[in-house]
Amino acid sequence: MPAEMIACRRQERVPLARVALQRRDVAPGLAYAMAHEMGHLLLPFPAHADAGIMRSGWNGDDLRHMANGSLQFTPAQTAALRLKASTCCAP
Repeated sequence: MPAEMIACRRQERVPLARVALQRRDVAPGLAYAMAHEMGHLLLPFPAHADAGIMRSGWNGDDLRHMANGSLQFTPAQTAALRLKASTCCAP
């Protein structure tokens, strides 16, 4: 998928330019997309979950949670990320 697209579902791809023209802030969506992709780098395979940041396709509820800053990694993913962060770069 081109970098200028946000995929909410496989069937719905929203061009960032259209979102920007509607005067919506694209930064939160991009931040969540970056967190999702970083999850692929840091979490064990398979990294996708049934809910949260690592859901394979975000739905309307996920987008609403993004808008208010409450979309999160699952508790198990949070623990795995914290463990990885505490061990990967220790002196």
